[in-house]
Amino acid sequence: MLWKDIRKSFTTSWGRFFSILLLMMLGSFALVGLWVAGPDMRATGATYFKQYNLADLTVIGEDGLDSHDQKTIQATAGAKQVEFGYLKDVTLKGTHASFRIMSKPDKISKYKLASGHMPTKTNEIAIDANYKGKYKLGDTIKFVQRADQTGSKVLKRTQFKIVGFVYSPEVLSAINKGDSTSGSGDLKGYGVVTANNFDSDFYMMARITYQNTQKLDPYSDQYTDRIQSHKTALNQRLKDAPADRLAAIKKQYQKKIDAGQKKLDEAKAQLDSAKEQLTTGQQQLASAKQQITAKQQELDTAVKNGQAQIASGEAQLQQAATQLSQSELQLASAKQQLEASQQQLDAKHQDLASA
Repeated sequence: MLWKDIRKSFTTSWGRFFSILLLMMLGSFALVGLWVAGPDMRATGATYFKQYNLADLTVIGEDGLDSHDQKTIQATAGAKQVEFGYLKDVTLKGTHASFRIMSKPDKISKYKLASGHMPTKTNEIAIDANYKGKYKLGDTIKFVQRADQTGSKVLKRTQFKIVGFVYSPEVLSAINKGDSTSGSGDLKGYGVVTANNFDSDFYMMARITYQNTQKLDPYSDQYTDRIQSHKTALNQRLKDAPADRLAAIKKQYQKKIDAGQKKLDEAKAQLDSAKEQLTTGQQQLASAKQQITAKQQELDTAVKNGQAQIASGEAQLQQAATQLSQSELQLASAKQQLEASQQQLDAKHQDLASA
């Protein structure tokens, strides 16, 4: 009876039976495909990493890697190659999209060129190939950079001409490209420029390859274990680097602050001295004004007195002139009388002489 029911269910549900069978076959084929494709994909990835010499470890110092850090990294046990470079997280102008601008490497983690050419001039940039649909070769791309904690801006310029589109062996995902210190906080793309675009006394990153990882499968547990061992050792050697670098920056800028404070104190002392001199000068000026006012009053009084004396003298002079005129008139009258008397006398003399 049971078998009869089973046969009946098959004969009445052939479509459902074949659908389930087909789904099982597709699942099996997909599983087999993934099982077969996995090694091929890993082999392709390993070849890609080897061709572009992907770094085993990358050290990034947000505050820079000073000479001591560089020597420590270069002295890393088992290191095959060490290459230093620059980077700066910026945002695309007019957006919150974060971009990482890096200096062009010479040996480690070299970029795969999708089109165009790598930058050779300071105004040139090669950008993430995923932006090929949005930009084209020859376009101008503009960024906005934020000053670091010292108030400095690392990039000398923020406007570039696109000369190439590239893929980075360090960024395999087109969606999740890592964290950023700028913009939205998620890295949306990257660009490569020449090293002389960076105005910094210190490198910001170091890429390292190791001798004992060269022949290992980068997807193997053995490779992961060795990289972890190197990472632990390097972290141990560089554990004090961030605090030391911060202390060095503080010391460097403290000297500038102290020098600035000294100049400020000197300027303040000069200002206080100038204020004191100004106060003294104002007092002297006020005293001089008082003296001038007093002298002016004396002069005005003297002028008034002199004018009165002049007026009195002029009056006396006028009176004397009047008296002189009267005396002259009297003298003229007396002279006339004398002449008349003389004539009379002369006449009498003649009369006497004739008698």
